[in-house]
Amino acid sequence: MTVVRHLVVCTIAALGVCGSVAACGSDRSPDSTPVLATTVPTAFDPCHDVASDSLDTMQLMRNPSPLDLRADPDEPGVKAQGCQYLSAVTDENSPMTLLWVEATNLTVNAYRKFHNTQQEPIELAGHGALTISDSTPSDTGPTRFSCTVLIDIPGGGIRFIGGSNRPDLCHLLENLADATVSKLPSGS
Repeated sequence: MTVVRHLVVCTIAALGVCGSVAACGSDRSPDSTPVLATTVPTAFDPCHDVASDSLDTMQLMRNPSPLDLRADPDEPGVKAQGCQYLSAVTDENSPMTLLWVEATNLTVNAYRKFHNTQQEPIELAGHGALTISDSTPSDTGPTRFSCTVLIDIPGGGIRFIGGSNRPDLCHLLENLADATVSKLPSGS
């Protein structure tokens, strides 16, 4: 991995979305480090397996750019491969300005341990999932929202990280995650 998770937030912040959605410090003790798979799951390709009808609904380009991901000190041992999807329109009312999708060895339970969160998992497409959201008011424009949806698959998870000026961003990402995971082969 080569882009620090903090860079995800910084990149989203540069587009007007601020927050600590994908990376926050934690007070975890060394003995609470979760056990992770040593590889990224291969059942999902973040550059080709995202539900195309959902990308169209969210007005995102279908030709993503691969991400160069680095290890995050807040998530030791986490590995990921990902792609960045950009908005197909420049209208400030577009559903999403940026979407990062990662196949990762990170699971919902591991995320909760790394970030010391008590947030209860939800279920999407029959898989455990977690939604983390943040919003940042702006004096010069609309409030910016950021959201992360992590959904468990065998061997890890799929992480969707988005930025937008729409308050229903997490709902959009949950629908995208549900549609994407529903199309994975059985047992994935």
